[in-house]
Amino acid sequence: MLFVEGLALSLFGTAESLSLAIAALVIFALFVNFSTGATFGVAPFLHPQFVGATSGIVAAGGNIGAVLAALLFRQEGGLSAGLVTLGVTVTTLAPLVLLVRFSTAEQFEHMHAVTNEGRATPQATSAPPSAAPAR
Repeated sequence: MLFVEGLALSLFGTAESLSLAIAALVIFALFVNFSTGATFGVAPFLHPQFVGATSGIVAAGGNIGAVLAALLFRQEGGLSAGLVTLGVTVTTLAPLVLLVRFSTAEQFEHMHAVTNEGRATPQATSAPPSAAPAR
């Protein structure tokens, strides 16, 4: 998703016709939304007991990225060069997403760790039901 997002942004930055710019911008916008959804879908798995704090830190990271990206537009080439630089950066860094891994145990813990108060309890984070002794 990020790879296509970066390509579409670079294409938008170099588009010489309105129709190409609109098509690139629509593709870029779609993949930004896909990537954002995927990011916030993964965030709860980082620390299941602290979903709110984790999501807040992820959101803050997005704000920092936006400020840094805005600095690109102050470079010599202006808006077009900034968009291309940002697109190339996103495309280049996109493969790093493949390094994100979660174990089955972490996924199980996340699915079963939350009680009515929204906090993890020792009982909720115990072994899967199949591992419990028979009565």
